Amino acid sequence: MNLKTKKFITLCATTACLNSCSLIESNNIAFGYFEAFKTVKGVILGLENKALTPDLINNIPYASMIITIGKGAPGLVILESVKDAESTWVSADGVYLILKEGKIINTAGLGSNLTDYISPDITFNSYEDGMVKFISYYSYDKPELTYLKVKVELHELNKETITILDKEHDLTQWQEILSNDYLGWQVVNKYWLDESGFVWKSIQNISPKLPSIQIEVTKKPS
Repeated sequence: MNLKTKKFITLCATTACLNSCSLIESNNIAFGYFEAFKTVKGVILGLENKALTPDLINNIPYASMIITIGKGAPGLVILESVKDAESTWVSADGVYLILKEGKIINTAGLGSNLTDYISPDITFNSYEDGMVKFISYYSYDKPELTYLKVKVELHELNKETITILDKEHDLTQWQEILSNDYLGWQVVNKYWLDESGFVWKSIQNISPKLPSIQIEVTKKPS
């Protein structure tokens, strides 16, 4: 899927949330922005936590998520479409994320994007012992890097009660360890799932050049 050819549709026109759908000011983000992220405020456009209220979420007639990149302010993104196990989410300024069963597999509008993700068809709760190892391949656009080989260890951890806005969810945490020896890259991703396997919250690292991305689902797709 070529995300860059997609046209942004006005998802928030019928609500008062047009500005609150903004996540990233794309023109301010380029390869290597990780360093600038530490010193320049306002790169990430979002809302204060107190502005993301249950009333605001409920008045939006679409599934939604709160996304926080690194230490930036949280922003609201809206579900554009669902196809099979993949869901496409979009911000008001044209940032796209594609998730497959809660995991980010493709992005556009970030300056440095995850363009392809190849992995065995492994899902959470696939293994009774709660742990599995496999290899995945990640590709990026800026700088261009094709099929970065990444070792993956997926572990089931403990049960937790997570609060998103004003709602509590009893969830199971899974931990995903990613590593590439050549780059010396090793990170830990976390996912919180309900009994059906739906991922309500996650903290994901998708690139050695980007900070972590935290996702909280505020309105689940129907």
